[in-house]
Amino acid sequence: MLKTHQQIFNEFASEYRLRFGDVSKYTAALEKFISHAPANCAVLDVGCGPANLSKWIVQHVPQAQITGIDISENMLNIAKEEIPHGNFLLLDQEEIFSLAQTFTHLILGFNLPYLHQDKLQIFLSHCVELLTPHAHLFLATMVGNETKTELVTNSKGDSTYMTTYDRNTIQDALSAHQFNIIHTSSFNIPNSAHEDWIVVARRE
Repeated sequence: MLKTHQQIFNEFASEYRLRFGDVSKYTAALEKFISHAPANCAVLDVGCGPANLSKWIVQHVPQAQITGIDISENMLNIAKEEIPHGNFLLLDQEEIFSLAQTFTHLILGFNLPYLHQDKLQIFLSHCVELLTPHAHLFLATMVGNETKTELVTNSKGDSTYMTTYDRNTIQDALSAHQFNIIHTSSFNIPNSAHEDWIVVARRE
């Protein structure tokens, strides 16, 4: 059955929390991400889900100001439980331009697979408009041999459109928006030809 991204994440919010709540394998990247963060850094978490990445930030920078956006109400309810003082908004990532605040740190944690490849550049342009000079970026996404958007079906028979990127597409897009990559790491995805690719970058 074809479902929207919103339907998928509302349905699997609790399962997602349990399956991906432990972000310890990203520790090296996250430490690099916050290595020069001021105590009151302003963090924007796009597609925040259950706030698993932002929760790690708050554990290490307790005064960090967290703003998270997601299209799933159920995900946001969990995020609010995890970080009660955070500011969590029901907002599509393609409407990020409507935010009025500026941020020192940007988390793009596995939101890009739910963005059509043709919209990557304009999305990053909107992100940059919200960032302070020399802002830091934490990006995690699935990568493969080529960039393509295709219909994917899970084990329960639910289908939705997802985008897999190749590394060069991501690198070129970041470079075009004046991001300098300072850290990368990758992790195998079981039973998949794809990898999870983690990038930390600083805007020049």
